[in-house]
Amino acid sequence: MDPAVRVYPRSEEPGVRAVYDGWDGVMEYMVNWYSQWEDYEVEPLEFLDAGDQVLVVIQERGRMDREGLNVTQEFSHSFKLREGLVVEWRMYDSHEQALEAVGLSE
Repeated sequence: MDPAVRVYPRSEEPGVRAVYDGWDGVMEYMVNWYSQWEDYEVEPLEFLDAGDQVLVVIQERGRMDREGLNVTQEFSHSFKLREGLVVEWRMYDSHEQALEAVGLSE
């Protein structure tokens, strides 16, 4: 990731800022996210070329014991690249929203 990377979490995600800046921001976001789960894993399912961006469809599986919650769900994330580094990471509320955002909707 580029030192000036920007991370945009899903708008529906509770307790997050609209944007996180730089490596410190990425770490803050990731620590906040992962600290909620007792078990959590991500599996990439599909990679779509969108020019200077890559759209990744992932399956997330997690367990929150204190909430009694088990989740298995697909999400779409885009990564904008410049000179081989991620400069922007966006998470979407739906796959359709992600396709439109990266210019791949029909």
